[in-house]
Amino acid sequence: MSEIVRRTTKYLVTQQQLELFDDLVKQIKKDIQMSGIDTDEFSTVDSAEDLINHLKFFIETLITNYADLFSNLMYRIDIPEKHMNQLDFSNMENLIEQLVYFIIKREGQKVYFKKRFS
Repeated sequence: MSEIVRRTTKYLVTQQQLELFDDLVKQIKKDIQMSGIDTDEFSTVDSAEDLINHLKFFIETLITNYADLFSNLMYRIDIPEKHMNQLDFSNMENLIEQLVYFIIKREGQKVYFKKRFS
């Protein structure tokens, strides 16, 4: 397991402990749909590992087959440009793992702030 996957898993475990995991999955699904992507990919997600694996497959499919939808999704999720500039494009597996981490972290922030301030 790579360092990025370990870090992502640790973050998701924290989300589960804060009882925000289900809301995190809902937020990811919402942003995917709002980006014009119709998918049932995340309907069976019930653990951190499931979410990571589903996102890895989903992001790889978007990058390789639907670059315009991928760009729309990154804009919708609002991944900071400085993070996008840090990505390692030389290795597809590392690239996808980095993207999954950034997506989960950003969506987790949205869920946390929504719960905290509403």
